[in-house]
Amino acid sequence: MPHIETVEIQNYRNHDYVQLNFKKGINVIWGENGSGKTAALEAVYTLSMGRSFRTRNHKETLKENSNKSSLRGVFNTSCAMREIKLNHLSTGQRRFFINGTAIKKTMDLIGKTPIVLLSPEEQIITKGSPGDRRDYFNKILSTISREYLKTLLIYQRLIKQRNFALRETRKRHINHTAITAWNEPVVIAGKKLWKLKTAIIDQIVHELQKINKKYVKEDIDLCLEFFPEGETETFKKRLERSLNSDIVKGRTTAGPHRDEYCFSFNGRLLRNFGSQGEHKLALVLIKMAEINTIKKATGKTPILMLDDFFAKLDFQRADSVLSLLNGEYQTIITTTDIVDIEKHGIDLKSENNASLHMERMCKA
Repeated sequence: MPHIETVEIQNYRNHDYVQLNFKKGINVIWGENGSGKTAALEAVYTLSMGRSFRTRNHKETLKENSNKSSLRGVFNTSCAMREIKLNHLSTGQRRFFINGTAIKKTMDLIGKTPIVLLSPEEQIITKGSPGDRRDYFNKILSTISREYLKTLLIYQRLIKQRNFALRETRKRHINHTAITAWNEPVVIAGKKLWKLKTAIIDQIVHELQKINKKYVKEDIDLCLEFFPEGETETFKKRLERSLNSDIVKGRTTAGPHRDEYCFSFNGRLLRNFGSQGEHKLALVLIKMAEINTIKKATGKTPILMLDDFFAKLDFQRADSVLSLLNGEYQTIITTTDIVDIEKHGIDLKSENNASLHMERMCKA
């Protein structure tokens, strides 16, 4: 089973230096608030995905008054050991290394050591905007399919260039040639994206249905619906028809970047009508469907990270979710109270599990 064995963190967030050694099973990082538990998960996530899940500003992760930070992770992929390292300077320069060799693009990390994260930040999947859900599904699709990731980056660049042409046309009152020149490449990339994403979204829907049936503690019907923004056959015509409107708005209003994903909970739109408890439970079930889809589509077993998991669910629901894991995944859990873990029957003395305590660097 692929897993992370060690992570070393230096001058990152509130950490001067810390090394954590993980086991293949359940790893519990515990300690009071402010001890840096979430930062440890953030470090592992960054080494897997090339970016933080908490901020888009990389400088925020640099420890105060530090000129540089570094992260190092040793991943056991079953076939071989893989060392991933990040050096980050206060100037903003970031460089990743795989087994000592620098990589040119962070996209080269995505999919090598899949991570599935459940954290408070992820609640925007059910509560946030359509754009938040698009970002989430793009992340899953990119993890599963490198072809999708490459096509997505091409499409996003083309849309950016077409949008620039739209704004320039509006500003300078010039003819539309500069805009229409982008239509054909946008259509080609957009159609390919729709084709690739539809097949994978169908897998996620299927896995979510299976998770609903496994979660037997109560009657749950969590559904995902995918609404493509237009059809492949009419995409080019939509771009042509919306040209004048796009010029006024300064952006392209048709295409995969406008797709929508909706979750319903027991027949009601979750975003508008879900209770706090339903949002929390739905997010956990979505994450279980995500981890199963990635495993089946790639043959790689993702690492599951649960940030402050026991604060999200009541005891019975948390117990039911833990039973779904069945020891198939390396799991890293953060909590403020180690007793919560023991109450759920997790044996931290097992050779496959680990208890990792963190203390606050300074007391108030």
